[in-house]
Amino acid sequence: RCPSSRPSCRRSYSNVGGALVDMDGKLVGFSVRHSNRVRQGQNSGVGFGATFDQLTESQERLVAGEVIPRRKTPFLGIQADIRATEGPGVRIDRVIDGTAAATAGIKAGDWIKIFNQVEITSFTQLREEIQSLAIGTEIVITIVRDGEEQDIRVELGGRLEND
Repeated sequence: RCPSSRPSCRRSYSNVGGALVDMDGKLVGFSVRHSNRVRQGQNSGVGFGATFDQLTESQERLVAGEVIPRRKTPFLGIQADIRATEGPGVRIDRVIDGTAAATAGIKAGDWIKIFNQVEITSFTQLREEIQSLAIGTEIVITIVRDGEEQDIRVELGGRLEND
């Protein structure tokens, strides 16, 4: 029930499983982890939770022993060259075989300048733009290859099973 302006009230990842309480003190759900990947330094004060309605939708399936797979996340299939800072966006260091980027013809050494009509200035921004879309969304990426701009149509895929 603390206002977000008070840093001492910010949630930490160690609070997973704790109560979610609305501003009237009513229990509405539980604190949940929002990713299956461990990252440090993300305690920005933004909390994630699952309401009782969301939990009860799956309760019977879980009690029956069914495994409910996590939601697949959209995935372009690139690794950025984080050392390249002087360029028109984000430089691609590697394209992962079998991904949306590989299928679309994106190559290592390309620069992603515009992603889905958004000018890209950092890999973090690019990742957030990708995550805001759904698997199967068709978008246009403007890349710079050998000094020439070109638009490439890409249908976003899902993160690989072993990733």
